[in-house]
Amino acid sequence: MQPPRRRSWSSRSCAVILALASVSPLIGCEPTEVVLVVDTDEPPISTFDVINFQISAADFSPPFQSSAGLDRLPVTLGVTTGRAMAFDVSVTMLRGVGGMTAMTHNTRNALNVPFTNDDERVLFIPLFQKCACTGTNCLNPSDPDCLDLTAPKTGSFDEDNLPRIPKVASP
Repeated sequence: MQPPRRRSWSSRSCAVILALASVSPLIGCEPTEVVLVVDTDEPPISTFDVINFQISAADFSPPFQSSAGLDRLPVTLGVTTGRAMAFDVSVTMLRGVGGMTAMTHNTRNALNVPFTNDDERVLFIPLFQKCACTGTNCLNPSDPDCLDLTAPKTGSFDEDNLPRIPKVASP
């Protein structure tokens, strides 16, 4: 999945969408968007096959779901708003997707993610190997790096400088 590209918005009107579904026309607006950036320190394909997003907000029903292949990390997804001031997202790494039963390998939630009017923001959601689960048995459920994010602060969006988990060189 490619990072979202900057859009050219009409000064006369524009429409913004929550997860590509809820449309609300506005007059003279800039994009109001949160770009989710998901990265991991785990090797794709050998430990997980797909990253799945589930997004929900007060004015959006049912929740939106999207999955991203792993041709490149980090994975990004832009979320724009209709009337919502905030949204929730659950990001899940799945393995065995091509088989009969997909198993959850790692999950992290971000709750009450705020939109900033007329601004593109970024939320970095790292999924660390130390937080991985086998079934319902998770390695470090109380580790701060594994806890859900509640009302997280978003940063300025720069598509040429996405946040990443630093890669450790192999010995």
